[in-house]
Amino acid sequence: MNVEKIKSLPDDFIEMKKASFAEGFEFLDKMEKSWSSGENKFNKQGEVLFVAIENGKTVGICGLNIDPYTDDQYIGRVRHLYIMPSARRKGLARKLVGAVTAHAENHFDILRLRTNNPEACKFYENLGFSASNRDYETHYKKLKADPIFEDPKLVDIYDHFDGERNDLHHYVNLIKLFNVDSIIDVGSGTGCLTELLVKENFNVVAVEPAKASLEYAKRRVETDKVKWLLGDTKKLSDNCGDLAVMTGNVAEVFTTDVSWQENLNHIRRALKPKGYLVFETRDPAKQAWKEWNKDSSFQIVDIPNVGGVEGWVDVLNVADELVTFRWTYRFQLSGEVLSSDSTIRFRSRASIVDSLQEAGFDVLEVRDAPDRPGKEFVFIAQLREK
Repeated sequence: MNVEKIKSLPDDFIEMKKASFAEGFEFLDKMEKSWSSGENKFNKQGEVLFVAIENGKTVGICGLNIDPYTDDQYIGRVRHLYIMPSARRKGLARKLVGAVTAHAENHFDILRLRTNNPEACKFYENLGFSASNRDYETHYKKLKADPIFEDPKLVDIYDHFDGERNDLHHYVNLIKLFNVDSIIDVGSGTGCLTELLVKENFNVVAVEPAKASLEYAKRRVETDKVKWLLGDTKKLSDNCGDLAVMTGNVAEVFTTDVSWQENLNHIRRALKPKGYLVFETRDPAKQAWKEWNKDSSFQIVDIPNVGGVEGWVDVLNVADELVTFRWTYRFQLSGEVLSSDSTIRFRSRASIVDSLQEAGFDVLEVRDAPDRPGKEFVFIAQLREK
């Protein structure tokens, strides 16, 4: 079976259309009419149409459009996924959506889609798409890091708004209690924790998916005691650390069960036998997001070589455990306004314990966060002996 790009509808497209009609689906008929009229030929910047071929016959199709429901040209939309009944349960749908996603990564920041089929919902969530109740979408997937971590202008001011990171000193002191030498800093950001760990003579593997943040950290911490990795925990080598740590929002950015479990599995693989995992998450019962508004968060920070910058946060959406919020910054000298939207997940303590156990960790302790008592959980886990 092959997955191929096409620039015209295949000769046997009618067979797929008939099969879809028999199942009560009309979207391939609409697709054919849009193609014939020239309304949608998947030929705009970044768009593409893929088919799956088996024994010379077209048995699957899936397309990518610039999302027609927004003016943002950097939002793509997964369109018209269909697999012939005879070709199902062979991984073709996964291959087609994988091809669309890989192509979209070079052109778009976000992928969106809409489906009301429960099986399709589960399928997309298993591929890392997050459920959503926003208009014109049931699922979305971020393809790039949030601007606050990827836009060099925002990265340069990030630490100034974070202020004194006393929470990181607590982590360093905690790590020093263990007999460890090599630390994996997951989601190392601008390098604040990495810098503190190096000062304590630890060897560090710093892994960060946002290039601008990683480059900032490299300039900040110039030493051969750090191995820098651009990407997520999939990039980690086997048995490369004694202890892995996730601070700030890192553990909460994994918004799907699949992405969170995969992250834990990769950390497990990267840790040496009996290695440790230490991380924090907010207690959802405290509903921290209720304080995320302009009145409570507004501040003006004077930044060298930049001038005064106004910053505040607003909540955009709360859906079950998912909270979407926007940081807005106004540069007073130029009047320029930049913003960054993020979504994080507030998991329950019980679900986190279950996920750790599934990944092969034993939970040694769940502590209070010293800097935010009563508001966060600090998990300390250790790899289970085989």
